[in-house]
Amino acid sequence: MMKKLLTCGLVLTLSVNAMAQQLSPGVGLSGFSATQKGQLVNGETKTTPSNNPKPAVIRKKTGIPSTQAVTVIDIGNSGNAFGTAFGAKTTLFAHPVVNSVSMVYRSSPTVTGDASSGFLRYGYSTDGGATWSANQGPIYSANAPFSNARYPQGMIYNPAGNTTPSNAYVSYFAPSLVGLNVGWGGLAHGSNGLTGGGTPTAAEDTSTSFLIPDGGA
Repeated sequence: MMKKLLTCGLVLTLSVNAMAQQLSPGVGLSGFSATQKGQLVNGETKTTPSNNPKPAVIRKKTGIPSTQAVTVIDIGNSGNAFGTAFGAKTTLFAHPVVNSVSMVYRSSPTVTGDASSGFLRYGYSTDGGATWSANQGPIYSANAPFSNARYPQGMIYNPAGNTTPSNAYVSYFAPSLVGLNVGWGGLAHGSNGLTGGGTPTAAEDTSTSFLIPDGGA
């Protein structure tokens, strides 16, 4: 009796498995992909076709060169790679009204012949930056009684109504080392005609209370 029950149970189980692997006559295959149809026929799954839109196809742009030429323009020489310091400062400055650009930097004695890198020079362009006049000045000389300047910032001042670059000015600020290299304590500042000419104004304040303007203010 036990053998008969086991035999019947085994036959019943095999029959159920066989029926589960057969596709129900009532199931249609329209709307399914080839992969989904194969899964349905093999009894692996019953997948419902997705109504989600197909993901957008990202196409790579063609015709873009793999390399692009870069034109390097010399704007001057500096004593080292240090620029401005202590917050927001302005070094490279452009003024659209006179289509001019300027940059104030420390001098490079091996190029300019100045006594030290504490001198300040500048470069300028009057054609939007295409061509430059470099190492102009010095606009600040670290000769006595003035001290070595560091971390300069500069900008273009253009009088109201002016559209001629030669009538604009370059203005600068820089912290200085009182007594040449004794320690911080001074503020070098001054101006010069953007395209040169005239005598540059230069001064150094060495009071105990001084301010290095932020952002060219």
